[in-house]
Amino acid sequence: MTWADLRGVLARDQLLPLFTPDGQGLVRARLETLQNAELTARAPQVAGNFAALLHDFSDLRLETRNGRRLREHLASFLRAVVPEAVRLANHPDAPPWPMLGLPRVVSTAANLDFLVGARPDEHHGLTFCTGSLGARADNNLPALARRYAAWIHFVHARNVRRSGEQDFQEVAHLSAHGDVKLARAVMLLERLRPAQIMVGRSGA
Repeated sequence: MTWADLRGVLARDQLLPLFTPDGQGLVRARLETLQNAELTARAPQVAGNFAALLHDFSDLRLETRNGRRLREHLASFLRAVVPEAVRLANHPDAPPWPMLGLPRVVSTAANLDFLVGARPDEHHGLTFCTGSLGARADNNLPALARRYAAWIHFVHARNVRRSGEQDFQEVAHLSAHGDVKLARAVMLLERLRPAQIMVGRSGA
């Protein structure tokens, strides 16, 4: 199967409409440019698995289209496990925009307001992932770090370079390599919550 065949599968099974308009353009562009022989050889398996996954999610997509049901489930989970958990640090959605027809509910300041308010407890908090949050150009990381410092238990230090709407890649940690004000956000949290947070890193 060639990439042209895979494009046909996407069209035949009506998979592209599940992406946002920008996402559809990105998928088409990637399919046009990808030339990796190994991926081409695996295209039938990839296409089949993708179609099966979307079929399994069909009911869930209908129930969670606006994110309300997902938020309800998340709040119910938090009420059940906190404070039974030693310390719960919720990780933001990655990537921070809808995928496969499913909304995202932990990717913006408004989402984080809901999350910390769903179960106010010292054991309940956030993973401040600078990559997941930083992939959105409208997320100001230093401002978010200052606003949610009291709830941040863990910092996942990542840097990303945004190359377009809903398109980014992970890069080296120096702030100059990407679009994330990484050093500023981490140093701010070190000052606001000394000895209260753990820091992990990933990436180049």
